[in-house]
Amino acid sequence: MTDPNAPALDPMSPRWSGAPMAGAGASPSLTGRIGSGLRQLARNRMALIGLIVLLIAILAAIAAPLIAPYDPKKIAVIDALQGPTRSHVMGTDNLGRDLFSRVLYGIRMSVLVAAVSIAVAGIVGITLGLLAGFYGKRVDEVIMRAMDILYAFPDLLLALALVATFGTGLPSLIVAIAIGRIPGFARITRASVLSVRENEYVEAARTIGMGNGRILIRHILPNGLAPIIVMASASLALAILVEASLSFLGLGIQPPTPSLGGLLKDALGFMETAPWMAIFPGITIALLIFALNMLGDGLRDVLDPKLK
Repeated sequence: MTDPNAPALDPMSPRWSGAPMAGAGASPSLTGRIGSGLRQLARNRMALIGLIVLLIAILAAIAAPLIAPYDPKKIAVIDALQGPTRSHVMGTDNLGRDLFSRVLYGIRMSVLVAAVSIAVAGIVGITLGLLAGFYGKRVDEVIMRAMDILYAFPDLLLALALVATFGTGLPSLIVAIAIGRIPGFARITRASVLSVRENEYVEAARTIGMGNGRILIRHILPNGLAPIIVMASASLALAILVEASLSFLGLGIQPPTPSLGGLLKDALGFMETAPWMAIFPGITIALLIFALNMLGDGLRDVLDPKLK
């Protein structure tokens, strides 16, 4: 029974912040879920290996100017096509440039392009998905039909067409990759919004007069982040692959700036005489994609309640 002497709960009091109370229908603590997720991720060996490889790659990209033993653009024809030695651990290319230094800077460019393009795609796609899922009706119809049109094109084909149309260069490359990833973020965000927008904590927020913007940012988005995080991990791997493919075709990062795809392109004519020119960049691309895929699988296992 309710204690008649208990004070009434005033919605305007500091104890009532608009956040739902713990229990059925309550909005879970984001901090608590992150901590629990990290502990579960640490117990997943493959995901942990992927995370370690990815962190090493990021640190190598950041510290490339400090780690690289040579200028990656410096030509030394006298040292051309040397195999791996103590002074050139990955050998040299056809112009005598140190391959290890060029691979380090190639990782730097791949990580930069992938991170910025996925950040742009995430911001735009998540915003569109939130609007489509929350408001529905005509807003949903217009946004999702536009996303369906973009989604009909494979990422590489769409990026190839956009770069060929607007020209090569870093900004064009980033925008081309980002546009191809926007539909994925929009669709998965919309699905997350539809699954949580009718929960009790959202209704409670509406009853106290909370605006739509605050409801979206404070309640709906945090509780729909799990699939978005997994999508971001998979999208990073795809962005690295698309960037390498475009650079290999001569439409991505332009020489003399090193890129992993460009290094593979340089190795085309030397596969028999200098196989290390293709082996080391190829292994690097494979390791980056492997790490992101393993991390994505681990995040899915941790964040998807259906797999628990």
